[in-house]
Amino acid sequence: MARNMFNRPCYVCGLIVDAGTGHFERHNGGWRTKHAVYPGDGRVTCAMAAQLQASTRLALAQKDSQP
Repeated sequence: MARNMFNRPCYVCGLIVDAGTGHFERHNGGWRTKHAVYPGDGRVTCAMAAQLQASTRLALAQKDSQP
């Protein structure tokens, strides 16, 4: 597998894989993208992406609730 060059959804978890943080692979005549299996060197796993998305949502909710 090679590093992805474009932002695309992960076929495992459905979250966006930012360019350069995951991998792409050939599948059924096309390409599919997924998060990295192991973290490190700028790679992001599905669990890390889910945690980041949850913390971003929480921060936005807290910001919106402040007067």
